[in-house]
Order: sequence, then structure tokens, then C-alpha cells
Amino acid sequence: MPTPGPTWSKAVATVCLRSCLAPRQQQRDDLKKVRQRWTEAAKAEQEANALETITTPEQRFKALRKPWRQLREKEQGIRNDPAERLRLQQEMFFALLLEALGYPYAPKAELVLMGGEPCQVPVLGLPD
Repeated sequence: MPTPGPTWSKAVATVCLRSCLAPRQQQRDDLKKVRQRWTEAAKAEQEANALETITTPEQRFKALRKPWRQLREKEQGIRNDPAERLRLQQEMFFALLLEALGYPYAPKAELVLMGGEPCQVPVLGLPD
């Protein structure tokens, strides 16, 4: 086994860095593919419907900044009422978010067991 020293430490650091960065690079590559797919789909739709304004999910997602800020401002005064916060989130943001990402908005509560206790989990919708 090599003895620790500057060269050995540099080699270990390089291996660790590569193993840590590889998943991030893979995620970036995956996101690039998704972005490219969205762009190609928007171009094809634009060619098919020349009179309509077509946007990608990324563009629709970026347009959510204003509703997000408005929601955050309204939530400032609500500290101890999670049901009210959820109602505001559903009313002001979640429907727009799912629409921007291309999913139907169909909120409901699902019952699950957590530690043997029933618990309601809010579900925004399910993909088609």
C-alpha cells in the first residue's frame, strides 16, 4: 500500500472528486437532454400551428417567479396553520407549476401509515 504523502493525497483527492462530480455531470447531461427535447417539441408544434405562441416547459417554469413571490409574501403571516398554508399553495402556485411542467392538476389527500399511524399526504396529481 502506498504511504500517505503529497502525491498519494492528491491521487485520493482526485478519485474522490471524480466520484463526487460524476453524478452531477450525469444530472447536467440528463437535464440538457430534457431541455433539448422540450425545445424540439416546441419547434415542431410551432411549425404545425404557425399562428399560435408556443412555449417550452422551461419558459413556463421561469414565468412562475411572480406567482411564487406573491405566495411567499402571503405565507409570511401564516406560521402555525399548515392547512391554511397548503390551501394558499394549492390556490396560488401548485396548479400553475404542474401546468407548466405538463401534468394535470388533480389535488387529493392520500392516507398512508407512518410509524403505524395514519397520516394524510397531499398529492397534487398523477401523471397520465
